[in-house]
Amino acid sequence: MKKNIVPVICLLIPLAHASEIYKCAEADRTVYSDVPCSPSAETMDVSEAIKPTGAQLSNEASRQLGVQMGRDRKVRSLERAIASQEKNIAVILEDYNTERDRLDRALEVHKNNKDRDGWSGHPYKRERYYEEKRKLEGAIKSLKRDFRAQREIAYNKLYSLQRERSQLEGQVSE
Repeated sequence: MKKNIVPVICLLIPLAHASEIYKCAEADRTVYSDVPCSPSAETMDVSEAIKPTGAQLSNEASRQLGVQMGRDRKVRSLERAIASQEKNIAVILEDYNTERDRLDRALEVHKNNKDRDGWSGHPYKRERYYEEKRKLEGAIKSLKRDFRAQREIAYNKLYSLQRERSQLEGQVSE
């Protein structure tokens, strides 16, 4: 075992003290070497690059930095999710308002056509009128119900994301 270690150590000692690297241009490529490879070799001093700077972090500091970076990354991710959820809420509201306006206009047109259709005395036309009116009013009620449910789910998700972000930032919100 000792016979194998000694030659390896002897080979590594010159590399540990090498402070110059030679840069040579050969045909179509650049070669770096610890010995001059041509008379026109450019010398590069690397002794400063291999010296310890004293700015190295301890294991604990490295761990804390990693934890902080992970926390910051999670906060940024949550902020993107919050922005996305806020856009989702705006889309839900816009879709509701558009559909509600359409149904309200349809109901108004239907009510205005009551007198024009001349259905007094015709039970079939009267029943058809009220059936269509109930259908439109039911669609409005259903739309409101669906909107409220979607809005509640979206806001609950938004509040959950905001609480999680606040906890990560160290500001626990209620």
